[in-house]
Amino acid sequence: MSILHLASCSLGAGMLRLKFRDCDVAYLPVDLVYAPLFRDFSEMSLEQYVDRYENLMNISSLYPEQLDELKAFCRRDFSQYDEVVVWHGDTAGEQLFFSFVCALVERQLSEVDLRGMYSAGWKLNSVTISACSPDNLEMLWGSVRCLPDSEKQQSAERWNAWSQMDADLRIKNDVGEVVGVDKRFYDERIISACSNDWQPAMRVVGRVLFDVGFGVGDGFLHRRVVELAREGEVLVRRNENAQPKSGVNLS
Repeated sequence: MSILHLASCSLGAGMLRLKFRDCDVAYLPVDLVYAPLFRDFSEMSLEQYVDRYENLMNISSLYPEQLDELKAFCRRDFSQYDEVVVWHGDTAGEQLFFSFVCALVERQLSEVDLRGMYSAGWKLNSVTISACSPDNLEMLWGSVRCLPDSEKQQSAERWNAWSQMDADLRIKNDVGEVVGVDKRFYDERIISACSNDWQPAMRVVGRVLFDVGFGVGDGFLHRRVVELAREGEVLVRRNENAQPKSGVNLS
């Protein structure tokens, strides 16, 4: 029986490959939390999305293959498999990924809901596949289920609504809904995390990450630190005791 497992990120795909060595695994090369989304799966829409994504994250020189990988994911022949399993948690990114797959894949899907980790004593306030171990996945595999067509359709409709958002960023609000916000949404938190004493930039980023429940990544927050420094909202200087390119300190 041929099975394809789908994950929202490369780290999650790596965990799945450790568990399911005889199955195919694919992951999305972008985090759907960032940048205005593609409104359809056409080549032009995907190209425009990756351009906006890379500009927002300032990573175009680091990931030149990102567009090709996104196109390959969207153009994959899902019909060749006996079963397609999508793994997802409850962060904004994982919810977006699940709904995206439901809209993209025109066949029946199976689902593993990572929220099953809560009943096993999961301590964090959210669960993503990147935080799960192979042992966690082994336990969750017992709860795999065939996704009813009605639920798949509802999820696809949520994707269609989210993809119309003209927002730089998507987060979960206080009632668990995915909403669009401006890229400056976390700037006040970053400024508040600074003090009158110099401290490593990543300490500030780490504090904000924890405060927002890891709803965004450290790369995005570091990018916002750089922009705030350019605008004069925070002061920065190089750590003289660190190696070159080690980062900056904040005040």
